[in-house]
Amino acid sequence: MALLTALAFAVSACTAADADFFGQTLNPALIAAGVQVMNNSWGGIYWDTTDTSINQAFANAYQPFVVQHGGLVVFAAGNDSKSDPSAIAALPSLAPELEKGWLVTVAVNSNHPDQLASYSNACGKAMDYCLAAPGDVIVLDKDTLASTASPSYWQVSGTSLAAPQVSGAAAVVWQARSHTPATTWCGRPCSAPPMISARRDPTRCSVMAN
Repeated sequence: MALLTALAFAVSACTAADADFFGQTLNPALIAAGVQVMNNSWGGIYWDTTDTSINQAFANAYQPFVVQHGGLVVFAAGNDSKSDPSAIAALPSLAPELEKGWLVTVAVNSNHPDQLASYSNACGKAMDYCLAAPGDVIVLDKDTLASTASPSYWQVSGTSLAAPQVSGAAAVVWQARSHTPATTWCGRPCSAPPMISARRDPTRCSVMAN
């Protein structure tokens, strides 16, 4: 299974032109590479959802991947403690044709798995296409060496850490079901899907793939 990595940069006020990279560069490249499960960990892209031109621009950017290609988009809900996911994460609520191939991921509190993590946006209007996963991981201090006698550990939290768990589970299910074409997820015989993982930076509303 190939793993493609992209970097995404986001701010809170996007325009219709900001959808161009997704529709003209990123998503066509993923389709051409045979990617079937796209993990998106930039949960903070917002825009004025009363502006139908912006809504349509982002919908048009993702329709080829979801509708024509039959892919699955997984989005981190965002870490703003809001009652709804970010605008881009909840895009199917503005473009219902995308819902069949879209999942939003919120983060649960790892110590109280029946509760949403305090930082996580809630499923809200995306409740029909929303899943929850643990949003915490334990990592070694970046300066740890093989010779470090007593390494330090840190807890890192966010919906960006919950989303890849959903994407990974989806890829495993997709791979398993590829052996039974009559009931495959995408409605046709599927091979094990390559995946893309992406993460966000809060400073810009553009995307660079590397």
